[in-house]
Order: sequence, then structure tokens, then C-alpha cells
Amino acid sequence: LPTGTAWSGYAPALGQVLEAVDAFGADALVVALGVDTHAADGVLALENDDYLSLVRTLRTGLPTVLIQEGGYSRGVLEAAVPAALSAFT
Repeated sequence: LPTGTAWSGYAPALGQVLEAVDAFGADALVVALGVDTHAADGVLALENDDYLSLVRTLRTGLPTVLIQEGGYSRGVLEAAVPAALSAFT
């Protein structure tokens, strides 16, 4: 995705990924949850609440594992990861 892509551009790309997962017939989903896509890290422009939307979108009914990686700016991990995990509560 281009530098500066926000949720409005990220969401359709995520939809394409999930279509590919479905077409593949996956039995499980392993997600590398890199919150270095956060606006504070300067490449993409997702915000804290977008991670809740992201993980809600990933709730496909497949067994899912989130592996946290990335997120380098001060405060990003502390805000974005709990937002993502709240999709499972």
C-alpha cells in the first residue's frame, strides 16, 4: 500500500486478502499483527481504533492466532494492541 494509506484504503485491501484466504480454503488464520502500520510510525496511517476494526474484520470463524510484531513509536503498542485484542472480548 502507498505511504500514508489510512483505514479507508487499508480496509478494501484487507477484504481482498480475506477473499484469497477463503478461496484457498484455509483451515486456520495466522496474523502477524504489526502495529507499525500506525500513523505514529510514519509509513501507513492507521489509528488506534482502526486495529479494533482490523481484527473484527479478521474474525472469519476460522481458528485465529495473532502474533504481535512491530510498532516502534512511543505509546503505539500500549494503545493499538489492546484495541486489537478487544475485538475478541
